[in-house]
This record gives sequence, C-alpha cells and structure tokens, in this order.
Amino acid sequence: MNAHLLGLIALTWLCIGRTSLANDSSMGGSGADLVPLARSDVHMLSEDILIVAADDDHWAITANYVFVNRSQQAARIQVGFPEYHCDSSLGGDCVAERPVDFKSLQTTIDGKPVKHRKGRVRSDHPWSLELGNVWVYDAVFPPDKTVHIAHSYRMLHGGNVSADHLGYYVTRTGAVWAGTIGKARFRVRVPISSNSIDTGNPAPPLQTTVHVIKEQGQLFGEIVYTAENWEPTADLFFSYRNTRHPYLDDMAPGYEAALKRANPQTGLHCTRFMDLREEGHLMQRSADVPTAEQVNDFVKTGIGDARTCRNLLFALHGKRFKRPALNRQFYGPAGFEPGTFPFEAFEPNPYFNNSMLSRGDWNTLKLIETIVANPNGL
Repeated sequence: MNAHLLGLIALTWLCIGRTSLANDSSMGGSGADLVPLARSDVHMLSEDILIVAADDDHWAITANYVFVNRSQQAARIQVGFPEYHCDSSLGGDCVAERPVDFKSLQTTIDGKPVKHRKGRVRSDHPWSLELGNVWVYDAVFPPDKTVHIAHSYRMLHGGNVSADHLGYYVTRTGAVWAGTIGKARFRVRVPISSNSIDTGNPAPPLQTTVHVIKEQGQLFGEIVYTAENWEPTADLFFSYRNTRHPYLDDMAPGYEAALKRANPQTGLHCTRFMDLREEGHLMQRSADVPTAEQVNDFVKTGIGDARTCRNLLFALHGKRFKRPALNRQFYGPAGFEPGTFPFEAFEPNPYFNNSMLSRGDWNTLKLIETIVANPNGL
C-alpha cells in the first residue's frame, strides 16, 4: 500500500445535506494532533457493513471488520473512526458546516466493549477539511492472529429538494492498512416503498446489485456492493426516494400512457389528475382540510371521472386491481406484469401496500371526495 494515497483525498462530491459513514483507519498522534498512520503489518481481511434506513431520518449502521497481524510481534495501534465534515471551502454547498455526529456509537474488539476518546485530524493534514471528530480507541493485534472489531451507531440522513435520502460512506480510509482488503461487502437496505435508487455507480472492482430481501418478516430493497482484494480510492454514495413528488410524476415513464388508457370507450378520464395531486400535497400546510377555494375551482372546471381519479392514485404506486380490465387500463395490454425493483410510476408493484401512499396522496383522496360530495361547491 502506497503511503501517498493518504494525500489523495480531494473532495469532488457536493455536500448538500450529505450523510457520511466511515471506514476504520489506523491513526497516529493524540488529541488535536491526530493523523492517519499507514501500517505495514496489519491487514484487513474483510469488512462487512450493513446500513439500514431505520426510519425517515436515520441510518442505522453495523460494521464488522476482521484484521490479521502477519508480523511476529504484537502491534499496538491507536485506531480512529472519523466523522465526515462538510466544508464549503471545498466548493460544496453545505447545509450545516459541522460534523455529522455518530449517535449511540459502540465498539467491541473480539466481543469486548472499548472506550472512545474524542480527537480531531491535525489542521494542516489534507483530510482536515473533510473529517470532523475522530473517535479514537486502542487496539492490540497479536502476531499472526485475527482480531474482530465491530461498530454500531446511528446517523441522520442527508436530503435534497427532490426528497431523496442521501448516504455517503467513507472507504478511502481503509486504504491505509497493509496490502489490499481481502473481501468487502456493503449492504444498504431501504424501504420496499422506494421508487428511486441511486447506487452512485462505483468504479470496478466494486460490483453492485439491487434486489428485494425479506429479513425477520420485513421486506427491504437492498443495494449490495462487493469486492475482493480491494484497494479503495473513492467513497460510496447512495440514495433512495420513497415518495412520489407531485411535480416530478409527469416525468415518470408511463404517466401519459396511463392517462390515455383511462377507459377511452366510455370517456371516463381524470382530466386534472396532476392538479389534484398538487393541491392535495399543498393541503398539508392547512391542517389537511380542503379549502373552499380549492374545491370550488375543481367544481367549476370539473375533474372528469372521480373513480378514475381515485384509481390513478393507487395505480401510480403499482397496486394490483381485482379487475383485470383495470390492470390493463392503467398498466397496458400485459396487465399486471411487474418489472424489477425499484418500480417506476404506473409500473405493477407486487409489494404494494397502502402505506406507500403519502400524506399528500391521502389528502388528494380527501379532496376528490369533498368535490364529489359538493357538486355545487362550498
């Protein structure tokens, strides 16, 4: 492993609310004088990182590492676990220029808990603008034996204007251990309701797959990154979205086709579907109650067939209808034939459940019912 890798840390990602996770790195110095320290005798045999979207705000991370000291002498190393720090001087747009703190951080070495000390990377080091606090602990690596280190902690998601949940995992710090990383696996679990996933398209040799798994009776979408004999030179970025933004749906594949198929034989169309959804989402700002102005506007112009409007909201998320004719109406001649996860708008989703409808969607249903119940307006 070349020591000059430590200087190749120029940040190229924009830091718009980005959440960073981190890889273990050996550290030298203490207190405010911490710098990463390359080791020639300790190898990382494997790392297995599980990152779960625990709720709408947090990632829950479990990280397991296996190291081996191939020398004939014990290696006593001060190990650091860094937090990412977004600094606008690097050219990014930072929501908050502070470290994205680890919550409830726990570390064990061979199953035994260890205590952390709080430090920082030295201010003149190339990493100082990107890494904030570093949680430091001492580890002893006996000669020619394996050592298991595990971390668990929680962090806030990053976010953006498109309602994406962002994650960023620092892997370049793993390059300071001797040799290459024998086996690496990163699993990112996101809600089954996710309709958009970005894997970040990492460079080879990292391989990426996306699939659906069932864990303890719960379904997840899962991004898996794997590599062998890996020397990380870049970090992982990933994101998911589990809401259908009212201003983005008209760009979704299948939207226009679904509207055109809305029972043309009988002329049952939802003529203002996008307007209804937009107003339904705006209702969240007014105690979830339709205003007279909203209702009267739609009563004046009409919305078309109310039942079609209601069904479109469920078809948007891929619901399977009991009537085959409805499945053909909203999904095309093939009817209910799912694609692959994640599912686009108006694509059959075998994992659909009503919880996939957002608060704005339910408000849209409420708005439609109010319009139907008041044909002369409020």
